[in-house]
Amino acid sequence: SAATVDCSIAMSFMIMQATDLGLGTCWLGSFNQEAVKKAVEISDDYTVVAISPLGYPTEIPAVRPRKSVSQVWIRK
Repeated sequence: SAATVDCSIAMSFMIMQATDLGLGTCWLGSFNQEAVKKAVEISDDYTVVAISPLGYPTEIPAVRPRKSVSQVWIRK
């Protein structure tokens, strides 16, 4: 739905801003919707699209090397 797309766009920008502020995040798209609603007291009138932990990381992993276009491009 359009609402899911809008929420996904907003979540993407929140994660990018958090990263810019030195915070660690992770998009969680698979979770128990009812448990999340109960834990944070969200009404059944709402749908939780995604959740993300947020905090200061204890380590910063090294940047992984990018694959070349020829390694990911599939030609038929």
